[in-house]
Amino acid sequence: MAYLPTVERVLELFSYDKDTGLFTRRNSCRGCRAGETAGCINGHGYIVIRVDRVLYAAHRLAWHVSFGPLLHSEHIDHINHKKHDNRLINLRKVTNQQNTWNRPGALGAYRAGNKWISKIRRDGKLIHLGTFNTRDEAALAYQREATASRGEYHPI
Repeated sequence: MAYLPTVERVLELFSYDKDTGLFTRRNSCRGCRAGETAGCINGHGYIVIRVDRVLYAAHRLAWHVSFGPLLHSEHIDHINHKKHDNRLINLRKVTNQQNTWNRPGALGAYRAGNKWISKIRRDGKLIHLGTFNTRDEAALAYQREATASRGEYHPI
């Protein structure tokens, strides 16, 4: 991932609205008009914005202009799982591990014949949470343990 441009450079080219999560162009250039929403959705579902011929993830730019630089190892998580929702209230700085915890779906539920097994990884160890009759029961066991052990970073 490319290092982010300076906050000054980003704000010279765009304005960021923390309530909508949108970047707006300040100047016209190469077929783009001042006042237009900047960026496009990439193949992974994230909005990317070109600054000086380099593409950057809009959520990282939003955090950068709002709170300052990120370390290369720091991630920005979309709390509601919507990769295009870059409102500041929907973004939070997380570690790589915390980012993997906040994934949607029936996490921790695995089919085993006609039963469902629930497991969770804690401190590098895989913990067996039980065997259940339904996928929902297994997912609920995972959800309870994730809430207890991971707090705000468990899936919504």
